[in-house]
Amino acid sequence: MKNTVFIPAMLLGERRDVRRRCRRYLKRVANVGRWVPDQDFLEPVPVSQATRIELLFVTLDPPGAAVVRLPLFWEELINAVLASSLGTQPNWAKLRRLTLDGLDVFWFALASLAGWPESPDLLGPDRDRFNALALGKLLRWWPHLHQVGPKFSLGGVAGRWPRWGDRAIRLAGHLAGDEGADGPAVRRLQRAEPSQARQEIESILARLPDRCSEWREPPAGVIAHWPPNPLPPVKGGGGGEACG
Repeated sequence: MKNTVFIPAMLLGERRDVRRRCRRYLKRVANVGRWVPDQDFLEPVPVSQATRIELLFVTLDPPGAAVVRLPLFWEELINAVLASSLGTQPNWAKLRRLTLDGLDVFWFALASLAGWPESPDLLGPDRDRFNALALGKLLRWWPHLHQVGPKFSLGGVAGRWPRWGDRAIRLAGHLAGDEGADGPAVRRLQRAEPSQARQEIESILARLPDRCSEWREPPAGVIAHWPPNPLPPVKGGGGGEACG
């Protein structure tokens, strides 16, 4: 499977430039509580232009480094949501809605590998049901995430599998009943190949009771229609379509 993978222009470049662009755009998003169109920030750029996709912060880069700054995006998104006060919607509900809507497009699923709202204060009540649906949506993009795997970087170290799937693996382990970060479900997923891990996570999600009952709202914004769209979600991805 070889497809051209695109990311928004705001994610690519030197740290100070990416932070500035993300901060400006995400402040607007957080204030209205939905994704908004903006060609200046969401202009499609082929990920092939990047030297690496950063899953962990790197302190030093050579001048002019063309890096996809995923952790920085999540830092600015969470900060923007926490700082927003427009309307009566609590911050956790706003972050949930933006996350679920965002996971309908590939680049947001890519970004979620580097940052996931895991704190109870950020996710509010009944976090497991939200996490199950969000993880199911992420699985729809799993083969495409694997495709760009050679560009993943964790603090300057190659982010080979299972490293790039660490957040999804830990979350699936928790949903499967693991009591710690090194439980049996986590170890099993770490030993599996990516396609096998996806099937195992789907099985974990399928065993959960009534995980979708509270998440039948329509998409919150336009991010799901972000052009271009050469990467259709793969069917059978953990219930994302059935629960949307």
